[in-house]
Amino acid sequence: MNPIRTLSWLTVALAALGCDPGEPAQDAADASPGAPDMASESRDGMPDMASESLDNMPDMTSDGTSDMAVIDPDPADAIDWQPCDGLMGQPDPRVTCAVRPMPLRRDVADDRAIDLFVKRVVGVEADGRSLWLLAGGPGQAGDPLEWLASLATALDAGLTVYLPDHRGTGRSSRLTCPVQEAPDTAGGAYIVGDEWPPCYAALVEQYGLDGLAGFSSHEAAADIVELIDAVGDPRPFVMGISYGTFLAHQYLLLAPDQAAGVIFDSVCDPLDCPLSRQDEWEDRVGRQWLDEVCAGDPLCAEKLGEQPSAVVEQLFADLAAGHCPDLAGDPVMAVEATRGLLAQMMLFAQLRPALPAFVHRIRRCDPADIAAIGHMFQNIFGGGGGGAAGPGSYSFPLAINIARAELWEDPPPTPADAEARYQQTIMCRGVSRQVVSQAEPFVPYPAPLAGQRAAPQSPTLVLHAEYDPATPLDLLGRFLEDFGAAGHVVLVPHASHTVVSQSPKASAPQGPSCGMEILLGFLADPQAAPDTACTAEVIAPDFAGSPGYNQAVFGAADLWEN
Repeated sequence: MNPIRTLSWLTVALAALGCDPGEPAQDAADASPGAPDMASESRDGMPDMASESLDNMPDMTSDGTSDMAVIDPDPADAIDWQPCDGLMGQPDPRVTCAVRPMPLRRDVADDRAIDLFVKRVVGVEADGRSLWLLAGGPGQAGDPLEWLASLATALDAGLTVYLPDHRGTGRSSRLTCPVQEAPDTAGGAYIVGDEWPPCYAALVEQYGLDGLAGFSSHEAAADIVELIDAVGDPRPFVMGISYGTFLAHQYLLLAPDQAAGVIFDSVCDPLDCPLSRQDEWEDRVGRQWLDEVCAGDPLCAEKLGEQPSAVVEQLFADLAAGHCPDLAGDPVMAVEATRGLLAQMMLFAQLRPALPAFVHRIRRCDPADIAAIGHMFQNIFGGGGGGAAGPGSYSFPLAINIARAELWEDPPPTPADAEARYQQTIMCRGVSRQVVSQAEPFVPYPAPLAGQRAAPQSPTLVLHAEYDPATPLDLLGRFLEDFGAAGHVVLVPHASHTVVSQSPKASAPQGPSCGMEILLGFLADPQAAPDTACTAEVIAPDFAGSPGYNQAVFGAADLWEN
């Protein structure tokens, strides 16, 4: 077995836009701190959607594109809720679904329409409070957050949860390039390399440049405003996660007082969130974590020294020179795969304790270390690479369309710029490197509310991790200043991206997370200051691990030694 060669797909296929870890990972038998089962995590840092069938997509034509009707939508129309496919593949009598026509564009004279799909989970003791979950990406549908809908309604029986598929994703009218996403193409269901220009040309032919502007965050936020009005629940809450926070901010610009409260988890500040720089963010936060958290721990410092980031830099130089040939026959592949895997481990709080030991094992490169790394890849990441089913409900064209117009630098970076930045990193998944190249054919549409800051009249709650590589804390100064004055801001130590799932408590590692506990308190009383006592319980990295954790990750009793 050649683990690093097998791992090399991480540097390309694990590129995510705002990447949401999604469903909480399962702990190992000895859950202290617990080893996540990463086999369900997708190629894009998103939960795996490959098992999601596209056969249930509404009103799909034979070529896989959505029919576009001409309508005169009326927000007062009743929503026709019908029984549907439950939660996480399991039947659930509380669940109903609906498809509602929406204008393609509200800001111009355009009578074209698209379908918008939404799933509803009604609490068994529904009391008028509802939670609208806005998923990340951009490009992600609502299905990766079904775990959150299930858990929230189990812990709060009065709550009803709504899971909309953002326009352009999932079972809404999905933005797709059927020719380039066909199974027999170079990337299968993934759009790769030279497939992007014809993909974009097909989108322009179908919708026109003006129509592609209808798949903006502005229009997606207007959908939420309209849906909440149509449903009529007396106390609606809106929660955005990762890119979903960008969308929630757009929502507040349009409806500052509609919601009973708005929650931001892992904030992408709309005034400072250019995803074309995500490679640098991940590297900066990863270095910071190594040199502050690892170097501050006696065991980790003993193994990797006072500046572990410098040790990783030297490791990359050694790999490039041919170090550990039994691990990877191609030095370039070894460096790229190691860089991507370190970033993926950094993204998941439960994998972070093993990250320095992973570096240590590659530096030593004994046969037992090679076996341990192979065990980690098979047991934690499921062994590799992506099946023919592809991304399922996720839409890569939508992700690029929004990112290029709304989450980009000005002037835009070239692929050479992105490559140069990437080569300076020791820990990143290559998001910017890949997406900058993919975005070249796309013409950015004007973003109607760009540069504006919402002034919410509803209570707000901000949850953010101390070391979040996908949406770094050091970018949020203005956001926290603006929202902290009138709302609640909770910074959670030892958590990672998506605090509601990645903040396990020492007192109950497999129970509701600290982030979930704070969320439920806010939903019960959004005016009250949140009880943040649980933040002191969030599990800190244990660099010695535990028998169950070490066995799950490396198949060894000791995290570091053979």
